[in-house]
Amino acid sequence: VGFYNDVGGYTLGRVWSPVDHGTGKPDVSALPFAQGTVVAKLLFTEATDTEVALLVGAPTIQANINVRSNPTDTACPDNTVARAPGILRLLQIDVAVRDGRAVPTGWVFGTFVFDGRKPGTDPWAKLSPVGLMWANDPNHSDADAQQGKKPSESVVLSDFGLGRDFGRGGRMNGPVDNPISACISCHMTAQWPNPAPVTPAANAQWDRASCWFRNLDPTTPFGLPPSNTTTCGTIPSPSLVSLDFSLQLAVGLRNYAREAGPFSTTFSVDELKASRSADKATFKVDGIESFPINREGEE
Repeated sequence: VGFYNDVGGYTLGRVWSPVDHGTGKPDVSALPFAQGTVVAKLLFTEATDTEVALLVGAPTIQANINVRSNPTDTACPDNTVARAPGILRLLQIDVAVRDGRAVPTGWVFGTFVFDGRKPGTDPWAKLSPVGLMWANDPNHSDADAQQGKKPSESVVLSDFGLGRDFGRGGRMNGPVDNPISACISCHMTAQWPNPAPVTPAANAQWDRASCWFRNLDPTTPFGLPPSNTTTCGTIPSPSLVSLDFSLQLAVGLRNYAREAGPFSTTFSVDELKASRSADKATFKVDGIESFPINREGEE
């Protein structure tokens, strides 16, 4: 569940206004977000407070969630799976603030975790900060981390007794986020079309994984991921645009393309291969493969 303050909401309104008024397609030229934009995102979990001690007393929400035919199956289901009302518990709150002092990314990301072990009866007073991140530490390699060196562009306050780093190489990340990446690293991939997965492959060595840990500004698209035939950051089309670290906007544009039909900013669309059940599928926009946005990482 995500929220934008009035400053960020104004920018989102400009992006979607042509669609809302029936006069055109989403206008990504309204980006980047203005200084002072604040984003907050609440993450809930199916886990119970008997399974995870941190969740004792957590705020709950009823949601229409996927039904698991096999309770031990931890794979992320697609939209073909039946849904039913279920109770979820608050586990994590992510925040992001657009701040020009955070050079060069222009953003500061932070994470809070619910800790039911804290005293008191007010559940909202039991949110504890995990840390802050304002850049990707591009020179902090896996080898540096293995030697005990710490990132210099993020601060991690606690692992909350879980005994592991939340982000790659000790970078700041949420406890339920993919540990092969980090907050800004994931959000930096927000672009349209989105020809790069949110994270590197699970087994990617640093020479390739480092592509996700560059420091990009709000208007520079991530580009293509590295491969045997492409160089990290290659821009396959002049119309590829950065979405200023907003994965929520990336999801919105992807969903719009699937529901309303192909669209682009200045180029024509050659192919759109997707369906309502293809959340995990890739499709092509002007020959550019567009990846889904999820926390699982590249297969």
